[in-house]
Amino acid sequence: MNVSLCLIVRDEEDCLARCLESVSGLAGEIVVVDTGSTDHTVEIALEYGARMFSYRWDNNFAAARNYALLQAAGDWILVLDADEVLAAVGADRWSELLAAPEVEGYLLEVRNYLDEGYATDHIVRLFRNRPGYRFAGAIHEQVAGAIRTANGTLRCSGLVIHHYGYLGPRLTAKDKHRRNSEIIGRALTDRPGDPFLLYSLAVEHLQAGDPERGATCLAGALARMNGGEGYFHDALVALGLAFFTAGRTGALKSHLENCLTMLPLDSDLHLLQGLLALEEGRYAQAVEDLRPARDARCVGRGLAMRLLGDACHLAGLFAGAGQAYLAALQEAPGDLYPLTQILGMRRRGHPGPGWEELSRFTSPAVQKSLAGQLARSGEPVLALVCALLAVLQGDLPGPDLPVLPDGGEPVRSPMALAYLRVCAAQMQVLAEGARRGLPAPLLPKLAAGCLELAAGQLCPSYPPPVYRRSKLEAPGQAPDFSRG
Repeated sequence: MNVSLCLIVRDEEDCLARCLESVSGLAGEIVVVDTGSTDHTVEIALEYGARMFSYRWDNNFAAARNYALLQAAGDWILVLDADEVLAAVGADRWSELLAAPEVEGYLLEVRNYLDEGYATDHIVRLFRNRPGYRFAGAIHEQVAGAIRTANGTLRCSGLVIHHYGYLGPRLTAKDKHRRNSEIIGRALTDRPGDPFLLYSLAVEHLQAGDPERGATCLAGALARMNGGEGYFHDALVALGLAFFTAGRTGALKSHLENCLTMLPLDSDLHLLQGLLALEEGRYAQAVEDLRPARDARCVGRGLAMRLLGDACHLAGLFAGAGQAYLAALQEAPGDLYPLTQILGMRRRGHPGPGWEELSRFTSPAVQKSLAGQLARSGEPVLALVCALLAVLQGDLPGPDLPVLPDGGEPVRSPMALAYLRVCAAQMQVLAEGARRGLPAPLLPKLAAGCLELAAGQLCPSYPPPVYRRSKLEAPGQAPDFSRG
């Protein structure tokens, strides 16, 4: 089965290559519709063998999408934006999806990365190339409705798209909020009171940091819904987030009470309850609310587990906090806030994951990469911790093993630092012997001892989290390399 990748682009030179690399070997042709680029977007697309078309932008995303579909020759259509990356998919799995005779389209999980985590959505992005399957909607355009109207079968694919377009720098550069709000405003002139347009406008207000206007639009949208809309649940959760960030505690409590009557097991609603309990200092209740929120779509599993870790931490449930922080690390290894919290608990004598268990939060290669980034960022102790965790997994330390400089951050124990340097030198000697085939059973023990020393006497006294309204995370973040 041939697949046509279809994109509409404008000034995407900073991200287009990464997008096209992610579908290498999956698409038989690349159809790129340019709406007026003035940078090197067109040249980059041509380098990847794209068929280029020009389209005069008319503030209608569906029209531009459908123009791209008209150019596609494949049996299947895959739709991406330039600021998106398709997560790796095996050739066998890809072929299996395309060979299912009863399926007309697939839902893909889109992870929309935000400055505080990511939110997920499930959208039809892979579907058969049929004349009747066309997008609708000037913005946040959808093709699922056309497929359902034709009685076509839709299924979940299990595939993931990483979307980076909502991160602060890109939002500012592309001025997306202004553009999108103007498009939605014009559409509302033609269809006043349209619930989907009101919902879409609310999302723009929320992302622009205006929860009051977002709440007003969401209330208007929900009043016009019947509950069967595909975005009904998202609107309920978005209104809760708007109330939370605006500090409207009473409205949030009333909203959650009504919503949980309808959806008592909903992860996103429980997450909102947990956030409210955290802010109000009801930590034991926050733990109970956040446990079923591990799969909340509105923030992503990594942030949900981090919040659960904080709730357990503040409630004095340190073993549970350690496990939740470890799960958060496994979801997003580059976000080192959970690691610093584990180290802080160990420094204060609280239970948590053992060093060997902690070392397995990601691969040694990733840990060594993190160590290098941390060393360059002026975080020598955390760099050393990551490098030692890699050693515990069997990595052989080399001469680049981070060693704390004499003139670095204040060190409370010069003797501990001297001992650490001796151990680091000994580890390198043992590692050199291991490379020549000699056994090195002491390496993991030395690494564990150095970790204990670093956590107990060298690491800063990382404080427990403190929560403030409108924040989904604790202030004073550790370095976050999770988005490279």
